Amino acid sequence: MLGEVFALFPSAYVHIGGDEVERTAWEHCPKCTERVRRNGLGGAENLQAWFTREMEKYCRENSKVVVGWDEIASDGLSEESVVMWWRNWSPSSLKTALEEGHPVVMSPSEYYYLADDQDNNTLAKVYEYEPGSEVSLPYSGKVIGIQGNLWSEKAATVERVGERMFPRLLAIAESAWTQPEKKDFDGFVSRLPLHLRKLDEAGWSYRFPDVGGVYDRNVITGETTVTLEVPENAVLHYTLDGTVPELSSPVYEAPLVIKDSCELRLRCYNSRGVPGELRKVVFLRRDYLPAIQSEPVLSDGLLARWYDFAGSSCEDIDKAPLNDSFVCRNICIPDNVSGNIGLVFDGYIHLPSDGVYAFYTYSDDGSGLWIDGELVVDNDGLHSREEKTGSIALRKGLHKFSLRYFDSNGGILEAGMTDDEGRHIPFSEEMLKH
Repeated sequence: MLGEVFALFPSAYVHIGGDEVERTAWEHCPKCTERVRRNGLGGAENLQAWFTREMEKYCRENSKVVVGWDEIASDGLSEESVVMWWRNWSPSSLKTALEEGHPVVMSPSEYYYLADDQDNNTLAKVYEYEPGSEVSLPYSGKVIGIQGNLWSEKAATVERVGERMFPRLLAIAESAWTQPEKKDFDGFVSRLPLHLRKLDEAGWSYRFPDVGGVYDRNVITGETTVTLEVPENAVLHYTLDGTVPELSSPVYEAPLVIKDSCELRLRCYNSRGVPGELRKVVFLRRDYLPAIQSEPVLSDGLLARWYDFAGSSCEDIDKAPLNDSFVCRNICIPDNVSGNIGLVFDGYIHLPSDGVYAFYTYSDDGSGLWIDGELVVDNDGLHSREEKTGSIALRKGLHKFSLRYFDSNGGILEAGMTDDEGRHIPFSEEMLKH
């Protein structure tokens, strides 16, 4: 088969894969056992490395250079074989590839896998990631490039391919040819409209920024006027009856008046009538939640509990074995916490005045934020970095606060408040008590 590939593609390089191999069946396979014995491999776990070396030998005999995912880094290949580092949660595989002398292409899935879901933070995350920061100075010359990947099972049409690729691919390209000290995300964003117009002219779809002016969960205490921020070059269609907005649905042209609880659905369409992502926004009409009347004597920070949690839902975290408990003065993953992570932060939040307060979590994987027992931010489930927002009406004073988070193999957790412009505001140490 490889011989046919060589004949079809004249490139000096051939990618042989080598990732995510399930080896369990080899231990019970008579032919595998015989292969291990005949080649003195010591065990079925060494079969893949042997096979990869055989593949490399065949490729070199045909004047081809092997490229493979970072699982091949420790397979004993020649130094000329190229390793693509994709497992950003496994820095040891990158270290091994460099120490073994392999040229490396940086392709970390967290930043350069274009099939993954997006939110308003994704473009900045991709642009601001600096692949060279993962490599120590003696090995910097071994990094020969970067690569973005799009797996088509999450992009079944040309339109969906465009939404997944653009404008993230432009951010990856600029990272490839720009020195780190010259990267400027604001400058990139200012140049972006020109590129998007070119994509429009070429018939490509691309992801619009999120519609601004609303949170995922919005609490109102009475009739409210909602002014939405529509992305440039987009036509925003909406519904208030739970149906998916279509081209025949109302076009947003003026602020909306929301009088009661409802679900607002939003969808941007491009100039060719191709729909973008569907966004669901909830409005809940509620009274202000009262503050705790008799305030207890409290200390700064939140009580944090770390569980050995390997599940997929925030509500199950405290069913796992408890590893440790401690006090945290802010919301983060503490330095001493690793492996299977389930964190529960409990305590109180002190608010300076009556108001409708907005909160956010930005996490990989799941998180949730509760005020006075009410779920305000629902960012639960297994997912890459994602931001969710929510608001709640609260009286001045002390309110019960709880935040839950889980992940395995390393992740990210941020949480705080947002202002009317959607800007993040960190919790101050004076606000959080236990």
